[in-house]
Amino acid sequence: MTYFARTALLFDNNCLNSLVRLQCVSRARVSTSCWKYNSKTFDEKVEHQTINRLKEPEPFKNYAKQSENLKHFANTGALVVVKKEEEYTLPHPIWSKGEAEEVEVTHRKPVGLTDNLAYLTVSAMRLGFDIFSGYKVQIRLGTLDERAVLTRCIFLETVAGVPGFAAGMIRHLHSLRKMERDHGWIHTLIEEAENERMHLMTFLQLRHPGPFFRGSVILTQLVFTAAFSLAYVVSPHFCHRFVGYLEEQAVVTYSDILQTYLHTRADEAHHRVVNHTLGDMDLKHKNPFGPGE
Repeated sequence: MTYFARTALLFDNNCLNSLVRLQCVSRARVSTSCWKYNSKTFDEKVEHQTINRLKEPEPFKNYAKQSENLKHFANTGALVVVKKEEEYTLPHPIWSKGEAEEVEVTHRKPVGLTDNLAYLTVSAMRLGFDIFSGYKVQIRLGTLDERAVLTRCIFLETVAGVPGFAAGMIRHLHSLRKMERDHGWIHTLIEEAENERMHLMTFLQLRHPGPFFRGSVILTQLVFTAAFSLAYVVSPHFCHRFVGYLEEQAVVTYSDILQTYLHTRADEAHHRVVNHTLGDMDLKHKNPFGPGE
């Protein structure tokens, strides 16, 4: 064994001995300090020790047993204070009164096969829904009342909340499958879907649909979600252009019926711009819309 090898071996042994001594001293200090607690303090610490539910054989039963001592499980007869519900909505543009009032009915002229197909699809859906619901007839006869307006708005918002979430889900799965960045599209799409759902929650404060209406919503959601998801897998550009033209019709609808829904109309105009912009972009380009924009 050379001089350098013997020196290295001696150094390793010294380090090992020092480490063992430090561990022994640390354990001795811990053992000594533990004796400083009296039995009462020690029992209290054991009693209030946090239980790792992941290692418990019956975590739910043990957790429920502990929960019996919580105040909200006790039948004290006292009034329960309900905390104000927190806001969990995603960032969204807040429109001023001027912005909401300045929204105009616009139309993007279709260019190419995809645009024309998307526009024809929306036009056919709009015509069929207007005939089925009697919307155009009621407008011409002046018989469009609040009940009919709310029914139409509630139904349309249940449909409008599907595209953003379906597209966001598909892009999310695509990003996982391809192991590539999404470039921020998912956040805008999910936020748009949530915003449409908030419109629905607003209208539901004014009217509660019956069972037949709810059944129609379920059936429509099943068919439309499946069709839109399949279409987005085949052609995302078609779907974004489709939603853009669909939001054009939403702006027309809200412009026709009630001026009190100006902010809702501004949201639809924003969605119109977002989807037409995304429809022009390459799928790997960075999302130009930041949170709240």
